[in-house]
Amino acid sequence: MASLAVDVRSGRAFWWCRCDCGREQFVSSTALRVGRSKRCRACAVTVLRSAGTAERFWGFVETGAVDDCWPWKGRSKKSFGYGQLRFRGRTHHAHRVAWTLGVGEIPTGRHVCHRCDNPPCCNPAHLFLGTHRDNMDDKVAKGRQARGATLSAALIGRVPSGDDHFWRRHPEQVRFGEESGNTQLTWAIVREIRRRYAAGESQQSIADSVGSARTTISYIVRGLTWQEERRRA
Repeated sequence: MASLAVDVRSGRAFWWCRCDCGREQFVSSTALRVGRSKRCRACAVTVLRSAGTAERFWGFVETGAVDDCWPWKGRSKKSFGYGQLRFRGRTHHAHRVAWTLGVGEIPTGRHVCHRCDNPPCCNPAHLFLGTHRDNMDDKVAKGRQARGATLSAALIGRVPSGDDHFWRRHPEQVRFGEESGNTQLTWAIVREIRRRYAAGESQQSIADSVGSARTTISYIVRGLTWQEERRRA
């Protein structure tokens, strides 16, 4: 769609055109006549970049047979193994870019899931589109959801607990009350809080006056924090 317009300063004629993407811009008559302007500038840049991006992208993928996994050989996300790269001005997972370049655009809100359960794989034949619910259901169906005994076994030796916890092994290094670097209260203020609460004042009123959250006051008056027996002489 195009409509004629004239630049009042130069007298040159321009056409107000709409690209297939919906963007509108002025295009000179010459550009239209010689066919130099077939799309808006944003679409033209995207096409040019995509041509170069595809070649660079597949250069980082170890391609093979259709049924084989095609692992990403570039930068990876260490905690999960998914490849990462810059694409269209943002950081994306490699398998999502593989779907975009090999199959088509990803609809908003859709996940690109692996049939092979191999995070670095970029083979479009091993990928499928799904919702977040589909992705979670696929994980559970394939036994990759750690829970119960499986989760406990995975955490054994990784999360110190019980007598192995730092606080149990080094009680002298644990800071309570005024010794804590995060506290804004003192023992004098804590004792005043307990006295006022015992006299019938509400927790919210005390919290407003000392500048603390009501939850903090509740923990103090219930003896869950600032315990006198833990105070060092």
